[in-house]
Amino acid sequence: FILPETFNTGRIFGHTLLFAIIITLAGIVLYKQQRKTYLLALACGTLAHLILDGMWLYPVTLFWPLLGLTFPPADITEWVYGMFQGLLSSPFLFISETIGLLTLIWFFAVLLRRHGLSAFIKHGNVP
Repeated sequence: FILPETFNTGRIFGHTLLFAIIITLAGIVLYKQQRKTYLLALACGTLAHLILDGMWLYPVTLFWPLLGLTFPPADITEWVYGMFQGLLSSPFLFISETIGLLTLIWFFAVLLRRHGLSAFIKHGNVP
């Protein structure tokens, strides 16, 4: 949606191994300096996202910029419709997205039950 003539794919920087490595290294530095783990958690989520998206099937994107500086073009004009179609036609996609949704609901329910939503939003703390 942003700069579609430049970023005409849903799989750009956040779907690269380089992005995951940078987040991981930043998380290690933050942990060593301040004993904070939130960037390491984000790194784990980023790596899981690459795996669940099957990014090994898209090596030009996964190994960017080693295999070229541009991302393969994709038609994203029907992106939302395609997501709903995928949910209805792919059991793997439906199950993994449902698990993700249930995990988010559980996480926010715990935060609300512990009255920790504002601390999470302001400081990233989970009571």
